Amino acid sequence: MVSAFEGNKAETKTMLPVIEAFMAAHDLPDVTVVADAGMISEANQKAIEAAGLSFILGMKIPRVPYALAQWRREHPGEDIPDGHVFTQPWPAGPNAKRRDQVIYYQYRADRARRTLRGIGEQVAKAEQAVAGKAPVKRNRFIRLSGGTRSVNRDLEAKARALAGIKGYVTNLQACPDGTPVTPEFVIGAYHRLFQIEKSFRMSKSDLQARPVSCRRRHEMGYADVRVMPTSQ
Repeated sequence: MVSAFEGNKAETKTMLPVIEAFMAAHDLPDVTVVADAGMISEANQKAIEAAGLSFILGMKIPRVPYALAQWRREHPGEDIPDGHVFTQPWPAGPNAKRRDQVIYYQYRADRARRTLRGIGEQVAKAEQAVAGKAPVKRNRFIRLSGGTRSVNRDLEAKARALAGIKGYVTNLQACPDGTPVTPEFVIGAYHRLFQIEKSFRMSKSDLQARPVSCRRRHEMGYADVRVMPTSQ
């Protein structure tokens, strides 16, 4: 199915209407929403919960998770094994309007290498800017306080501690076949998102006409706008 919305409507505002229309059209009693952190606002997540739907979501990690910090306390000086998953249950409180959730944090050595390299480059640029040897540009590791510039070492330490870690949260109570939910199922479902994105990805050279973007609903003349792939 394809849905069209005004160009000035944020994607975070279109998710639930599209899901509900899809369920109604195909007579589905339940679906599981799989999405990355950029598509899901806090309000969207609450709306998905209120609709009684399940989800598997990529999540931002604002601080070092307890499970990760505990592992490092118990394994001082050791490297986290590649592919290791930390499981952190997040039960709903007595007054919470949500199901119990579980957060899985997966470590990937290759992801850590790429992230640490990027952190090193940004910190080096921040140090040059603080020393007055380079202009101050957008750099999350530069702390500005009044007229004073410094390298934010606390943020650097946190970023390095989280290098290689990706978070996934779910409220699924069981897999579709009735078996218990596993980290492999949750992470595997999330990683299949790239297949969906790939199937919709096309370049302007694939089209005989340029796409038309309308900002307001009364501009959306569906019958007059035709965007056809060259293969057709």
